[in-house]
Amino acid sequence: MFFIILFTNLKLCNILENSRLSVVFVIRKLTSKIDTIKIYASVTVDGKRAEFNLNRELSVSLWDEKRKRGKGFSKYVISLNKYLDQVFTRLHEAHRQLLQEEVDITSAGIKARYLGEDKKCKTLLDLITYLTLLCIPC
Repeated sequence: MFFIILFTNLKLCNILENSRLSVVFVIRKLTSKIDTIKIYASVTVDGKRAEFNLNRELSVSLWDEKRKRGKGFSKYVISLNKYLDQVFTRLHEAHRQLLQEEVDITSAGIKARYLGEDKKCKTLLDLITYLTLLCIPC
């Protein structure tokens, strides 16, 4: 029994140790528009990075590179900064959920959880097959 507890504790320590998360918002300049940038979220776990587009654009002059947020007090910038805060929080929530499920924590896994791509969806055919098997008398 001691070995099982020790193994469980080692596994838990390994999961917690390998779950260093960093979330940064990065920008990419658009080639079609000179003064416009696109905003991406960059998720890094243990040096491995996953990026995804947030589908938000902003003028270069309104981006604060030091704070990684929009600068100014226009309605759009305030709304953008609130959205970036929500994305940041939801990415950390995805990380917490994966920790709670005791699965391997990767940047791709956090990205998939955030985007809702990590859970296999059931199709109508799966439902019909399940109901057919359920209704067949033994």
